[in-house]
Order: sequence, then C-alpha cells, then structure tokens
Amino acid sequence: LIGLGTGTYIRNMAWATERSLWEDAMEKAPRSARPMNVIAIKLAWGDNISPDKYEKALMLFKKSLSCNKTRNSLDADIIGNMANIYYHMHDYQKAVELYKKAIEIHPKYKKIRYDYVKALVLMGKWEEAYENADSLLLKPKGSVNENYYNIKGFILLWQKRPEDALKYFRKALYMAPWKSNILLNTGVALSLMGSHKNAQWFFNRAAQISPDDIMILFYQTENSLKKGDMTSVKKYTEKLFESFSLQTIESNMKILQNNYRFPPISRDFIFPIIKKQLLEKSKEISELQDIKK
Repeated sequence: LIGLGTGTYIRNMAWATERSLWEDAMEKAPRSARPMNVIAIKLAWGDNISPDKYEKALMLFKKSLSCNKTRNSLDADIIGNMANIYYHMHDYQKAVELYKKAIEIHPKYKKIRYDYVKALVLMGKWEEAYENADSLLLKPKGSVNENYYNIKGFILLWQKRPEDALKYFRKALYMAPWKSNILLNTGVALSLMGSHKNAQWFFNRAAQISPDDIMILFYQTENSLKKGDMTSVKKYTEKLFESFSLQTIESNMKILQNNYRFPPISRDFIFPIIKKQLLEKSKEISELQDIKK
C-alpha cells in the first residue's frame, strides 16, 4: 500500500500541469517527435514570450525533425512552426526560406502557404506574394476562407490595382462582414478609386467594430482630405487627440509610410494636418502646465 501510494504521488507530479505531462512523455519516449513539438509550441506561443524561449523552442523543433513521427507530413508542420518563430522575431528572410521548405514537403498545406504569403508581403515581394496567393484560392470548395481573399486584395492594393482588389474584398466581406481589417481594406480600395463617400461608410463601420484602432482614424482623415471635406477632417483629428496620447500619435505616424503591415496611405498628405493639431495641443498642454505652476 505504501509503495502504491508513493508511486501514485510521484505519477501525480507528472500530471500536475499539461506541460509537466508532456515533459514526462518526452523523457519516457526520447525518440518521439510529438512531445518535443508540443513543448516547443507551448514555449513559443505561451505566456511571457522571450528570445530565450524562442531559442529553446527552435532547438526542440530542430531535434524533433530527426525523431519518429506518425506521419511524414509532420515535418511540414515542424518546419512551418520554426518559420513562424522567425516571422515573429522579424527575421522574414529566414522565415521565407523555411516556409519554402515546408511547402515543398506539403504543397497543399494552405495554412503554411498563407503564412508564407504574409512574410512575402512584409518584404514587399509583390509578384511572388501574388502568385502564392492564387494558390490559396484554388479549390476544393470549403478550403478557401476570408483571409485568403483579403490578402489577395491587399497585395493588389499595393500593386496599385484597387478595382481588382475590391473584387476580392467583397468576397471576403461576404464570408466575414464583421472583420474590421477587411472593412478597412475595402474602404482604402474605394478611396483610391475616388469613391470617397462609399469609402467613408466602410471606414466608419470598421471604427465601430474596432474603436481603439488608431490607424482607422488616419485613413478616415486621409479620405476626408481627398474629398475636400474639412469639417470631417477636423472631426477625425479632434477624435484622434481625444482618444490617444500625443506620444502614441507621434509613434504611429512615424511607422505609416511604406509600412506593408497596413494598406497604402500617404503619410505626407495627412501629416501637415495632424502636425498642426499636434502643435496646437502641445501648446495647450504647455499653457495649462504654466497655469498650474
């Protein structure tokens, strides 16, 4: 009874958490790829992410490639996960190299190809991104989701083809009309086409769904400037300063130009208006501080 009780207690220690259970499995089956992969995933996408955790996860993923697997396509999963780590570390070149290897192993794995396209977009490799986005849109039916249509349209926006982009955004909206990023992209396409009133509707809808997204206010300001609607320009810039700190506005303005994380926007076009408001607000704050003194 004492022996059984002690054994149960020790075994319960291994079952204390999901991670400790998988670490126990890795110790008992050192040639199995699955426990290593699970622990690596928990390190890379768990709480309190750090460069050290990324490095440990990469080490486990690399080691698991030479271990026993239940299916050969698991190599594509492992390499794709390694690529995702480099993607989050902003090493897009290394990420792209690994995504390519994963796709060679499993050409029809759309999740990996989608991640590959996202990395190509951030590198500004539009032709390669365009071709791979086409692969995402191939049937069978049910394997295409709104993200695939959205990223194809996004690429077309940067290729200065808003009319073509709009066709894909409409398909994406049909599948997910509540997604603010798709609504924003649709608004940008319409604005670039000169349909500012319709663009404003999509920007406003995106703002309703994501009221804390500062970028939407930038696009609303740009569209109103193009339209020549200075009343709306004033409304949006005032809302900008009511909703966000001066530091937040300045830092986000700096990353706007040619940042492929966002649809095209002319920072130089909206910067003078926002800068003017920024200076006025800074002056107001300075005067208030003087009064307090």
